[in-house]
This record gives sequence, C-alpha cells and structure tokens, in this order.
Amino acid sequence: MGQICDLARLFALFRTLPLQPDTQNANMKLLTVLSKRRIVEFTKRHADAEIELKAWFAVARGAKWKNLSGIRAHFTDVDQVGRLLIFNIRRNAYRLIVKVDYRSKLLMVKELLTHKEYEKKAWTKWC
Repeated sequence: MGQICDLARLFALFRTLPLQPDTQNANMKLLTVLSKRRIVEFTKRHADAEIELKAWFAVARGAKWKNLSGIRAHFTDVDQVGRLLIFNIRRNAYRLIVKVDYRSKLLMVKELLTHKEYEKKAWTKWC
C-alpha cells in the first residue's frame, strides 16, 4: 500500500511539469545537478528512497528554477538555509541537502541523511 501511495505522489509531481515548450524562457539554461553518484550510493543502503530520489533528480535536472518559490512549485516542503536547500524524502525519513547557486544554475548534492543524522546538524558545515 505504501508503494502505491508513493507512486501516486510521483505522478502528481510529474503532472506539475510543463508539457509544452516554455517559449518565454527558451534561452534560459537548465539546472545542472552535480553528484548523482551520492544519490546512487545512498539508494544502495536505503532502497526505500530510490523511487523518490530518482524522481527528484529527473525534475531537478529539467528545471529552470530561479528562486525558492520556483522550487516550491514542484517540492512544497523544501526549506532553504543560507545557500542550502533541504528536501524531505520519504515523508521526512530522509533529508537531501543540496547547495544551490541560482546564478550559475547549479545544484550540488552535498549529503543524504537519515532523519536522525540530520538532527545532529553536521550538515550545517555546508551553509
């Protein structure tokens, strides 16, 4: 049952992506996502996060986000702390910590943490 709910959330997420080309922002560069390897390594240890992390990567890679409100159009529960974006994965079981540079159109995956690891606040070194 849980996996069905997860798939429903992913389909809802993909429905928010535009089906038509965005001619108004046609010359705007898509975001570059660095460190996909961290996501792959994390999913080897936490297989229950794989579907949601792959969906996050697909959405982020094709995004043209310019600010936090643009990101929240796709991920409503994202938070920003300094230059870090914190995404809740698997209903808060995990946290995806991403450094953002809007001007350079870069997202750099810094850490993937369990909720318990996140509470230790070691991730703040990336702020």
